Amino acid sequence: MRNYSILGESLSISTEMENECYLRRKIDSTIESVPSAFEKWWNSLWDCEDILKKFDKLASTIFSPILQCSIEILQEQKIYNLDSELFINKYASNYIEETIQILEEIHQTLHRIDDQYKQEVAYRELQKRYRSRVVGGGFGLGGALKGMATAAALNATSGLAHSLGNSIGNAGSNFSASNSKDKLFKSVKEPLKDAVIDSAFLLRQGLRNALLSEAGIECIPVSSDDAKQATVLVQNFFNNSIPEEEKKSMLIKALILNPYKDDVYHLIWEKYGDPNFELREMANFFSCDLTHKIQDEAISYGKDVLNKLCAPCLTAFNKKSIALRYNNQLEEAKTLLEEYRSSHNLKKESMPQLIFCNELLEMVDLDARTVNGKIYPSEEIARKYIHDYMLLSKTLIENEERQEDLDVVMKSLPFETEDFKNNYSQYIDEEKKSRNANYIFLNIKKIFENLSLSEETDDLRFYIPTIMNDFSQIEMMVKKLSKMHESEVPLLLCTLSENANIGLLITDKTIRNYSGIPLLGYCNAYTLDGISSISCYDDGVFHLVYMNNKIKSINFGKKKINSKIQILLGDLFSQIHELIERLPKNEKQRLYRIYNGVAVCSCGTPLLQGETICPHCKKIRKENGEFVDSMKCPHCQNIVPVTSKFCRYCGEKIEC
Repeated sequence: MRNYSILGESLSISTEMENECYLRRKIDSTIESVPSAFEKWWNSLWDCEDILKKFDKLASTIFSPILQCSIEILQEQKIYNLDSELFINKYASNYIEETIQILEEIHQTLHRIDDQYKQEVAYRELQKRYRSRVVGGGFGLGGALKGMATAAALNATSGLAHSLGNSIGNAGSNFSASNSKDKLFKSVKEPLKDAVIDSAFLLRQGLRNALLSEAGIECIPVSSDDAKQATVLVQNFFNNSIPEEEKKSMLIKALILNPYKDDVYHLIWEKYGDPNFELREMANFFSCDLTHKIQDEAISYGKDVLNKLCAPCLTAFNKKSIALRYNNQLEEAKTLLEEYRSSHNLKKESMPQLIFCNELLEMVDLDARTVNGKIYPSEEIARKYIHDYMLLSKTLIENEERQEDLDVVMKSLPFETEDFKNNYSQYIDEEKKSRNANYIFLNIKKIFENLSLSEETDDLRFYIPTIMNDFSQIEMMVKKLSKMHESEVPLLLCTLSENANIGLLITDKTIRNYSGIPLLGYCNAYTLDGISSISCYDDGVFHLVYMNNKIKSINFGKKKINSKIQILLGDLFSQIHELIERLPKNEKQRLYRIYNGVAVCSCGTPLLQGETICPHCKKIRKENGEFVDSMKCPHCQNIVPVTSKFCRYCGEKIEC
């Protein structure tokens, strides 16, 4: 016994109805496949003879699974004394009678068509024979008429409708017979299909009988009268023949009469809802399609809301970027979808658009709470950290000129977070490193790691000179293919191939997009000077937005790189560009020396190939690599070691 409470009224489902429902759930999936299996079998046939030859194959395909399922159900109820053959003989012997009758009729009709064809051929032979005698005069006129009379008698007794004067020949007779077979083939399809489907349902009835007889388990199906009553109640509901105050109870009655009727569940849902989920639970038990209807309605409503308020978010390539712009609209859409979900008593997974809104809003929230790669508990705290970072950076830049007591200056600053007030020295170190060319490759690697990229992602390979992967092995080829100017410093390479012949190279001055593939080669360079932002909004296209509102687009890897990685690449290039922009002018100038330097002076200045005098402190690098102090020769003003007694340039003696 199963009980439901639908709209305040109790419904009791008897054990016998439960048994029937269980039986249908177990076996109906095999029965439902019968029409499609029949169609597949029928499409493999050529003529009526094929029907008779291949029916055994159809029977095996269709009835064997039903019989197997029936035996499994019987065995679940500890009925072990029946196999398929005994089950059919005892409880379903009539299941295929109608089908066999149709097959016999096909067989007999084919014989009649073949007999008709043979008789017609014999008649044509007689007709041709006697016609030639009349024309040629070999017989007397009486003999010819007698022969014709014989042919006419044959025609009459065979039931053929041809007149003596009709001569279509043997070929015509053959066509006539085969045409009859074609008509027969076409005409038997639907009756045979119906009979086969009926056979499947007769097997199900046999299973009911076997369960009752062998184990006393009764399965009560919906009677035709009950099904008709339920249909009439639904019709009267639509026709407004039922008083308003009785409509609800009449729909419940229809549900009791036929709990397998989809449209009753749909009507109750549409008119009265399902506040306690029991209507849905009952529909699921009786395998009725209410859940999908509810889901479809919710999805349709969700689509309408999103299309109206924030349609660009649905198709945007870079959803994070578009979500930031449509934050308010997404909040409004979320509110409407939540109200719909609550009023219809739906679970969140029933509304994918609500999940979509939540994901985008979480993305916006995460972005708002992230500062310099760190995620803070709230947007308010994050804003305070942004304020403090900007204040610190501005103060350090100003202090480069004034050279005040930095500790005194920092203590006087109006930091908004206790963290900055107490630990400003730590943030000073971080800020100085971000503005020091010596740390640029390490800072790029840190950005790379914060974006959760890996050294090999989505068929991409990354190189950060001196830090990640061996850029020196491909350096000459990359410089040649990208046409990188000798004054530039490579900072990061993203390549689509192991040999790096296709790539995006960012230097301290440009972004270079190149390909060295024969016949498909190209090389494009875009200056970093004047860029306000770098991003990836479209599939495979990076956008460089300049201060004058001009936009340059870079196409790269559309077919090979997924959208998430492309967006992260846009973020990576953007943050590297910001890193370069933050470098003071003198640090930007040092970049070339840092990358190409062959030695580092004791003052920290890198020396290039061939340089022996430090351009900063004027120390001289000796052949053994040691740096020594220097002085100017009083005679020629050239730089010489302080220990020199004679100038190596002019040869004059240097007085100590």
